[in-house]
Amino acid sequence: MDLPLAESVSRDTSDIATLKNQIIALVRDYSIETTPRESESVGSYRDFLPPGVFVNIAFLPGANFRDTIETSGRLRKEGFSPVPHLPARAFASESTLRETLHRLREAAAVTDILVIAGDLSNPLGPYRDSMALLESGLLAQYGISRIGIAGHPEGSPEIDASTLREALAAKTAFAAHNGVEMSLATQFCLDAAPIISWERAIRHDGNTLPVDIGLAGATTLKSLLKFAKLCGVGASRRVLARSTKKLIRLSTISYPDKILTAVARQMLVDPACRFRRPHFFPFGGLERTARWLNSVAAGDFSINDDASGFDISH
Repeated sequence: MDLPLAESVSRDTSDIATLKNQIIALVRDYSIETTPRESESVGSYRDFLPPGVFVNIAFLPGANFRDTIETSGRLRKEGFSPVPHLPARAFASESTLRETLHRLREAAAVTDILVIAGDLSNPLGPYRDSMALLESGLLAQYGISRIGIAGHPEGSPEIDASTLREALAAKTAFAAHNGVEMSLATQFCLDAAPIISWERAIRHDGNTLPVDIGLAGATTLKSLLKFAKLCGVGASRRVLARSTKKLIRLSTISYPDKILTAVARQMLVDPACRFRRPHFFPFGGLERTARWLNSVAAGDFSINDDASGFDISH
């Protein structure tokens, strides 16, 4: 079955107004990412994040669960919803997982988590992948009611496409069988086309999970290229690399307005799509990204002449 693809929006005033309203509605529900190390330099997240925002706490190589717990607790106290990342392979034992979940509940009343396999090639304990952690049954025991899992619009350098499809089907079945509120959080992409095509493909295969779209925040083009290479982002990285050849300075700040516009347009022409909210990876520009998003959510922007993106009003 062919699913609809968005076409260009005309310059008709009603079309532009509808598109702008859809962008606002999409961005108002945004989530964003931080790290324990980054939190050390933040005086107060309340200075630039709206109350209640979902804030993911990334678990980077060399990190420890103590820092994740402390950052989660701080975010909860400041009025936000912490979403710690739990890398399955980093848990050395069941007791370590139990202790971490207990402390997350005690320190931060955590109910939302993102389960990932983790960067380790070999697991430290009994959980070889995210499915093994899900099947442990411990998340529900410790009050976790909403679980995010990873989505890969551009594939994974370590996992073939058929394995990714099987894993998603297994997790979707797990969520349905156990009554778990589960969602997909994608790797960050630099072009809308892979995101839209992937969502259509997995929906055609039977996906019913909502999709949170991973996007890079306001950062330099040089940083985007670096992180895209590290994270295995493929097709959209090549699009970005081609575009940077036309630029004199890689220090130019890039904003995700074009991707947000394309996603919003797709949501208008295909209401059955599973896109839920954008999730932002600030790559060191947390406050700058948040302030830009707050302007978008407030409607302080104008759609470009070709309706392919927008500019913040000054």
